[in-house]
Amino acid sequence: MSIQAIKALIVQTSAYFGQKFEDHVVQMFAEDLADLPVEKVASALKELRRDPKTTRFPLPAAIRAVAKPTLVPEHEAIEAASRIIAAVARIGSYRSDDARQEVGELAWAIVQSEGGWENVCQMLTHDNLSILRAQWKHLAVSKLAQAKGGQFTAQSRLSLRQESRIPEVLPDSEKLHFKENNHFDKEV
Repeated sequence: MSIQAIKALIVQTSAYFGQKFEDHVVQMFAEDLADLPVEKVASALKELRRDPKTTRFPLPAAIRAVAKPTLVPEHEAIEAASRIIAAVARIGSYRSDDARQEVGELAWAIVQSEGGWENVCQMLTHDNLSILRAQWKHLAVSKLAQAKGGQFTAQSRLSLRQESRIPEVLPDSEKLHFKENNHFDKEV
């Protein structure tokens, strides 16, 4: 049923652009888009029609890019690092199961490569917050690339940990305390 609706969208939109496709071309376009919900295809075509750069009927790859945008590894990595920092403030060091659920798999892989949840909580301070955020972001980008290449193994996690330049755990006098309002305060 949805392939028929997608075919209808293709025929209508091609007419909009002043193009007429033969039936076998409409069939190929529809097959290339059949795994997407009809509503997403319709919305993507509408968005592409409104784009002044689109002067011809868009290829299925262009329609797919609008209908189902791919996640940018850099954005996922930033989100993973931010989730770790937020969870340290909200959860604390003794509830690692809760932390794992909250931060997600990518962030948890970073936590594991840093020696576990308690270690991450101990190493995070006001002074190194931005440094750790950047390092965790880079670790996440690396882990995403490894996963995409099918190379994310226990050995690669170990080598990443050994190569990272995370500062040593700071003395208790420099550890952070977390207020109820989720802001960091340095111990006095």
